[in-house]
Amino acid sequence: MKAINLSKSLINYKKGWVAINNKNKVVAHAETFKDITKKIFGLKDKVTLMPATSDYSRYIT
Repeated sequence: MKAINLSKSLINYKKGWVAINNKNKVVAHAETFKDITKKIFGLKDKVTLMPATSDYSRYIT
């Protein structure tokens, strides 16, 4: 599997949760998991949820 660089997409998100679509774009952001699930409910795109942080190095393998 090829590595994906999300640093440009996630640069403005330091806390809370983000939803990323299959084109690697942030489609939703919220402070809590409950709020992000409400925001993405009904979206046609499949999304990946991940916690927003100031340091994404733990996601790099």
